[in-house]
Amino acid sequence: MAEYTGWEICALIFAFLFPPLGVFMKRGCSVDLCISILFTILGWLPGIIHAFYVIYKHRKFEERVLEVYEEIP
Repeated sequence: MAEYTGWEICALIFAFLFPPLGVFMKRGCSVDLCISILFTILGWLPGIIHAFYVIYKHRKFEERVLEVYEEIP
């Protein structure tokens, strides 16, 4: 089970209420934010699914980067 930080929990809550805000909190102003806005305009549920995916995907990337840095002597 993954442990989430307080910031990630807030991002998930905001992603449920307003998906682009959760994406912005995790990725900043990027293409992911534009895609999230587009999905939210098309429907609230696609926006939520995309926001949760972006938050989870970016979390996995951060974990892999930390593992690589821990292996460096």
